[in-house]
Amino acid sequence: MQSHLLATPPNVIRDRQSGGTASTASLRTDLELSRTEIRTLREERDKLKAALQRSLGQQLDQAATKDLVARIDELTSNNHELSTQLQQVQQENTQLQQRLDEAEDDLAAARSSLRRMIREESRDNSR
Repeated sequence: MQSHLLATPPNVIRDRQSGGTASTASLRTDLELSRTEIRTLREERDKLKAALQRSLGQQLDQAATKDLVARIDELTSNNHELSTQLQQVQQENTQLQQRLDEAEDDLAAARSSLRRMIREESRDNSR
């Protein structure tokens, strides 16, 4: 019975206890008070809903931020590895270019020496 009394407006409880009936003015007052309370509760609900949405949005942002930070770390690591590999390949390329230049110089010297030998041999045979 008490739970029923808690849901009943105070004026109606007084009227029932005193044995009278509620007047129209009293009912209108209760109705206006109820409407005001409903409006207040709806505003509170809307505020709580907005706060919850903000909180969920922040949580999603934080989760996305963690994923992005991890991806940035991964890409930074890959970039470092690729930079190191590039340096090594460039050094190897420089060394190979130097060896090629030396081989070309040796080949030119060998050709020159061979031409000289052929000329000398040719002179010796003509005498």
